[in-house]
Amino acid sequence: MTLSVRQKEKIKKLLEDKIEKKLKLYGRETTSMPFLARLVQDSEKIAAYSFIHSMATMLGMSIYEDVSVIIASENAEEAFRHYGVGGVLSKSQKTVIGDIVSKLRNGDRKAELSGR
Repeated sequence: MTLSVRQKEKIKKLLEDKIEKKLKLYGRETTSMPFLARLVQDSEKIAAYSFIHSMATMLGMSIYEDVSVIIASENAEEAFRHYGVGGVLSKSQKTVIGDIVSKLRNGDRKAELSGR
């Protein structure tokens, strides 16, 4: 399954908006990094590290759900953010899921699209 032009544009816009907002509102989370300060001894490099770390965290925490909804919305009747599924996965269920993911990554299995 490849992304449509519309999906690519939505993802591009989402990334642009998130990064622009981060750049406008960025405030260093902490100025106290004693171990890093002693190790690096360059406040500009520490500030750059802090910013890059903040960007990586923002992308990892706030982008995945939005991108998932963009991808799912063209192929599913509903797509949700912050959807709690309840319950706990058993060890055997986690093993099956891990096996499927590994096979998909290695190209040993093709994704099955339901509803088509």
